[in-house]
Amino acid sequence: MAIQAFPAIALTPGTATVPAGRSLVLQGAAAPAGAQFCAFINQAAPQFTPLQGNSCSVPPGLLGETYMVVTNKMAVDDASILAGYVFRARNLTLRTIG
Repeated sequence: MAIQAFPAIALTPGTATVPAGRSLVLQGAAAPAGAQFCAFINQAAPQFTPLQGNSCSVPPGLLGETYMVVTNKMAVDDASILAGYVFRARNLTLRTIG
């Protein structure tokens, strides 16, 4: 079984608490070519927000460990994921892990 590692992305704000609705900004070279959406994945179905000007908004309702990936379409699969980031989401706010 082949497991594909996706490039990491750097975000602003970095390790600060990030409430729902807040914009996350991909930093510099961290914005991969062809990026169109941010997908937020946790125990529920993925939630997508558009990536505009290297920025996307955190959707409401995220709880527990949450992964954010940058995609080239509204899909979460190896062909569409361009980069990723991991958060700890509690009480509808996100905290970065690490």
